[in-house]
Amino acid sequence: MFIRDDYPKRIDTQIDEYTTPLPISDIKDNDNNVILTASLLLSYLYDTYGNYKTNAPLANLWFMYDSTHHADFLKAWAAWNAEYNPLENYNGIETNVRQYMDGDETETINHGKTTTNSTGDAGIVTVTQITTFDSTTPRDDTKTTNTGTTTATDSGTTTTGKVKSTKNLTVDETTYTADKIEAETNARHGNLGVTTSQQMITSERDMRLNPLITMYLDTFISDYAYYVSEVWGCYE
Repeated sequence: MFIRDDYPKRIDTQIDEYTTPLPISDIKDNDNNVILTASLLLSYLYDTYGNYKTNAPLANLWFMYDSTHHADFLKAWAAWNAEYNPLENYNGIETNVRQYMDGDETETINHGKTTTNSTGDAGIVTVTQITTFDSTTPRDDTKTTNTGTTTATDSGTTTTGKVKSTKNLTVDETTYTADKIEAETNARHGNLGVTTSQQMITSERDMRLNPLITMYLDTFISDYAYYVSEVWGCYE
């Protein structure tokens, strides 16, 4: 670990040497509102960790720490101060949208029936008979004999179809387009049984009684400072 000249040095000793303007800036949120003034920041470090030591100037170490962690701190700060009811933190609306895009339906029927008629070996004989005024007994007038086969063929295709028109449905400001659309919205409210109300209240209490800003400062000390008791023979 690199140690600057004249260091290690106690934090209270370093802060006592500061003059105006202070070498440490206020901590501000995203709207430039002051979360903690520089003087209060130094007072907290002085009164809480005054007898801790650093191997480099406190102001330099703080600048490096805050520069690398400030963006994450602001996100945590925004979440920390968000308005919500801890007993209803499971509220929500769940929307399920089902879309069907099958397109037009068509059905094609192929015709291929062939009918063949055969007269047989003797053929088909057609006989016309007549009678006369002087005889009522029928006698052959004409005779026709048909032989061979006849074939009738039914061919071609028939296509039937169902045309589907698309529809639009807007759900939560989002428009869906499909042949068929189904939307289902489920509202959830309050404790859903995952966590008891008592546990949520306890978590809220523990969070609020452990301020984020002190966690931020304590982490800085944990990363860049150390404490050695005098019982180990370390004196100023």
